[in-house]
Amino acid sequence: DILTVLGLALFCIEIVAATIGKEDYFLSFFFGLDVVSTVSLVLDVSIIREELFNSEGGTGEGGTLRASRASRASRLSRIVRV
Repeated sequence: DILTVLGLALFCIEIVAATIGKEDYFLSFFFGLDVVSTVSLVLDVSIIREELFNSEGGTGEGGTLRASRASRASRLSRIVRV
């Protein structure tokens, strides 16, 4: 969880720096990809994931596993861009 939160913080700093430093970055296609991939990291933090998916009447372990895979797949856009 510590590395995930650290990565989330670094990606947020990268978005802010790119918005300040690159002209026409804000609200561009790549800005949207960066925001989506950064927000997807939130589901990898175990405390948040447990609160969202393990509540009463929740989806259980199968839903958590699918959500985790989906969040990792959405970050693929960041890797592909690099």
